[in-house]
Amino acid sequence: MTKIKLPHISDEDRQHLSYTPNIDDLVDWIADFATQAVTEDRAQRDAQLAKLPPYNQTALELCETCGWKTLIPGEGCLNCERSTQPAWHDQPTQPGLWLCNEGDREVYTWVVYAVSSLPSRLYQPDGETRWYGPIPLPEDTK
Repeated sequence: MTKIKLPHISDEDRQHLSYTPNIDDLVDWIADFATQAVTEDRAQRDAQLAKLPPYNQTALELCETCGWKTLIPGEGCLNCERSTQPAWHDQPTQPGLWLCNEGDREVYTWVVYAVSSLPSRLYQPDGETRWYGPIPLPEDTK
């Protein structure tokens, strides 16, 4: 979580808040105070981003495996690498071990399924159920 540095509360601000303000005055002051903090934070972030060297996307090459222009010469394909790592999905995308939240936020109710074939009515998206996987097995697992 990024912490936003709040602006200094001036003597004028303190005088403004020292009397019993009506709610509109207080809301306006808080909104202005927060807007100033967010504006300063964005300016600092933009300045940091401006210091980063530009990324040359034309250096990417066509990947023979996936067919996308996401191959970094000497490093590998960004698309193929992402597709082999576990991630959250609406339904399983390939056979393997998948962690399913069963549409519930309570972690202790989640279940691991060994998905062996696709498609299956069990794995159809319902808007609430999420699947994490495929989870790679350790190499010494039979």
